[in-house]
Amino acid sequence: MSQTATCEYCSEIFEATREYCPKCGKQLPQEIKTTLVVEQFTPDCGNCHGLCCKALAFDWPHYKKPAGELCKYLTDEFKCGNWDNLEADGFTECRSFDCYGAGQTVAKFMEQQHPTTWRTDARIQNGEFAVFQQVYAELFKDINDAAPKVGDLSKLIPESDTT
Repeated sequence: MSQTATCEYCSEIFEATREYCPKCGKQLPQEIKTTLVVEQFTPDCGNCHGLCCKALAFDWPHYKKPAGELCKYLTDEFKCGNWDNLEADGFTECRSFDCYGAGQTVAKFMEQQHPTTWRTDARIQNGEFAVFQQVYAELFKDINDAAPKVGDLSKLIPESDTT
C-alpha cells in the first residue's frame, strides 16, 4: 500500500508526493506534499474557466494561437462552441487534450480567492493563467517525464486594456 498524507487546508487524502493539493489548490507544506494517482487527475471541463483555451499556445498545422489569446471557439460560458464538430474540422487535439485536473483545480482555487473569473475581471487573468500553466506543466512532467509546451504569457495584456 502506498503512503498517504492529508492536506491541512481541506483534509484531502493523497498518495505519494505533490507540491499543490489538487482539491483546494493550496501549496502544501513540505512535510505533507503529496501526489495523486493518475486516475484521480480526470479533467472536469464543466468546472474550469476554459483555461487551456486561453492560457496555452496552440501550434497545430491547421490552427495556431499564442498563449493568452482566446481560442476562437470558446464561448462566454467557458464551453467549446465547436465541440460537436472537432474531428470533422480537424481539431482532434482538443478532444484528446488532458490537463490532468489542473483546469478545475486552478479555477476552484481562484474562485475561493476572488468572486470573479479572468473573463469578468481582467486584473486576475495574468495570475490565473500563470498558475494554470505552472500546475499543468508540473503535472504533465510528473506523469509523462517530459515538459509540455505551454507558451509565453509575458506579452499578455488584460482584456480591459486592449480596447
